[in-house]
Amino acid sequence: MKIAQRSKLRKALGVSRGAFTSTGLFSFVINLLMLTGPMFMLQVYDRVMTSGSIPTLVALVVLIIVLFSFMGALELIRKRIMGRIGVRFDEQLGNETFDAVQLHAIKRTPNVGGQPVRDLDIIRQFISGPGPLAFFDTPWMPIYRCNFYVACQFTAKCSSSKKSASCC
Repeated sequence: MKIAQRSKLRKALGVSRGAFTSTGLFSFVINLLMLTGPMFMLQVYDRVMTSGSIPTLVALVVLIIVLFSFMGALELIRKRIMGRIGVRFDEQLGNETFDAVQLHAIKRTPNVGGQPVRDLDIIRQFISGPGPLAFFDTPWMPIYRCNFYVACQFTAKCSSSKKSASCC
């Protein structure tokens, strides 16, 4: 019976495979856009501070506003996709779960009550929440660490020219 339950869960999640794929693609673009802030700072220090060019600064600020707005829109879409996956999961298993609760009530199984419905609700909330999104974002951690290292080296190089202590 456990194998049959697992296959039902896999089937319910398998229906949303395309939605998980598109969530992964959105996560890829969002994580690329997360590098916008550090790249902006590097460009400001490299181009604006050395030349004192206000038009370059304005262009960079407009570009970062557009990119952060795009990232926010993609984040909203990604969260809505995960919410819909959770609703679809609930719709596919809700009737069977309710039937199981009724069966346990008829059999008068002790200590069951509405636990299967609560379990399904907890799984749906997890799927709809930020938990699965963390799985999509975690592989980017080495890239962010390298970015931090490069930024620290850049800061240390700039600081050493001013005879002050480095951050790294």
